[in-house]
Amino acid sequence: MSKRISIAAILKGMAFSLIVLLCIALVVSAIAYLFHITGGALVAVSNIALAVAVFTGGLVAARKAGKKGLLHGIAIAGVYLVLVVILTGFWGTFSWAILLKKAIIAATAGCLGGIFGIR
Repeated sequence: MSKRISIAAILKGMAFSLIVLLCIALVVSAIAYLFHITGGALVAVSNIALAVAVFTGGLVAARKAGKKGLLHGIAIAGVYLVLVVILTGFWGTFSWAILLKKAIIAATAGCLGGIFGIR
């Protein structure tokens, strides 16, 4: 029995989570455009979208791997945080406080997704 996490499971989990995040972003963008939602509400919605996407990714990765759900969920959260840091470098202002908040959200959601993903 292998003691490693499955890269294929993580890639599949990331693919699913990015699709979920894209769908949420499209719906939220349409709603924000139509109803003129303020920036504060969009920050809250983006954190919820992050949690849902990472949870989904952890769930899918753990189901594909069939074991070590917690580790697969944390791996999905880690990949997301790397993407957040990279994208923030291109389009935003870096903040340790925001990164810590997103890390807590992603780690919690990834762990829960990984745990629920094991059958």
